[in-house]
Amino acid sequence: MNRAGYTLAELLIALVLAALAIGIVTTGVQQSLAFERRIEAVRQDREGVTAALAALRSRLETAVPATAPTTTQQDTANRRIPRQQAQPMANAEIDSDRPAAPQSEDAAPVLFQGSASSLVFLAADPGYPARPGLYEYRLVVEPAGDETEPAVALTLSRRALPDLAAFGDGGEAQSWTLMTLAEPVTLSYASEAGRWQTDWRDQQDLPIRVRMEFGETSGQPPFIVALPALPEETEAEQRADGEVTQ
Repeated sequence: MNRAGYTLAELLIALVLAALAIGIVTTGVQQSLAFERRIEAVRQDREGVTAALAALRSRLETAVPATAPTTTQQDTANRRIPRQQAQPMANAEIDSDRPAAPQSEDAAPVLFQGSASSLVFLAADPGYPARPGLYEYRLVVEPAGDETEPAVALTLSRRALPDLAAFGDGGEAQSWTLMTLAEPVTLSYASEAGRWQTDWRDQQDLPIRVRMEFGETSGQPPFIVALPALPEETEAEQRADGEVTQ
């Protein structure tokens, strides 16, 4: 005898199988969307880091090698040791044939202060978006997380500096957070001999390069910027090439 339709048990089994299939499809779609969101977040973070480093590079490449104002009388106890008399540093990592600027015992230091976690320098802004003129830039690596999720923030501040004597006094400035990273960041500076050091104070010329190193697990390569040379150095390089550009 043939029977039409389905029994209640068959209907229940069909509903259970349909629910399982819908659940599997829904889970797969959710996982795919979550993966795409993670990829987009990583891409945005990368783009943010790239934009922040590009902005920092543009400012460092226009650094002004100005020297501190001097008086007619200087305390000989505060005079710097000329670079050619300084003790050689270890851990040479790059080579450079850039000649050093002429040194003298009473020469004023260049307005540039660098440490492993901060950097202060002068740059000339062309006039957009700020007014044209000389500005002091300060880059600081500072803690930004908590005990459970430690992080560091890279903060850049800027202020107009019509008086060079006010350089580095920590006056009021505009500040921006360039990026926040979970890995430590370390700054270092290369001398004319191509040797890196994590402190640059009271020197009579700018470092050749500034380097920013990120944590090993960040996947971010070192950020290295070449700084402008002092006028004496530029002239010496041109003479060495056999021609002087007017």
